[in-house]
Amino acid sequence: MSTNAFTIPEALIASAIGAMVILTAVTMMTHLAQSSKAVHAYSQFEQQGRMALDLFTRDVRQANNVSSFASNAIVLASPKGLISYTFVPEASVITRQDTDTFSVPVRNCLACEFTIFQRNPPLAAYGEFITTTDLAQAKLVEVTWQCGTTNANGTINSSTTQSARVVIRKL
Repeated sequence: MSTNAFTIPEALIASAIGAMVILTAVTMMTHLAQSSKAVHAYSQFEQQGRMALDLFTRDVRQANNVSSFASNAIVLASPKGLISYTFVPEASVITRQDTDTFSVPVRNCLACEFTIFQRNPPLAAYGEFITTTDLAQAKLVEVTWQCGTTNANGTINSSTTQSARVVIRKL
């Protein structure tokens, strides 16, 4: 007499193997979704950063001089009036304000620093510039920021750093 059915131990083993396969697939899908979300966030940070750096570069190049400066803010005097960039850590943004508009070109900003450099670099020091706090000597403006997302623990999930050094051309 032949039987075509599974015995109870065979059915239990098959069920256990099936459950392990399903659990592995669900775990992989969860990690894939998290990874995809991180890549998407990184892509958005990069795009936002490029657009903001383009705007900042244009404003600095068209500026006549630096009107005011701090490590978290800079005010540029341009032919159209004053243009200010300010890092607001409480809101995690960098704001831009000119005579007509107020905008937030950078969101999810974890850190930001502005630096100004003097107009005359030391002799025989190609690419080396000296930082200054003297607004009359400011010729080069640097901005560096880090954007990212954090989880409930405060750990950074995804981040990107943008930086640019821009010469004030009108001086």
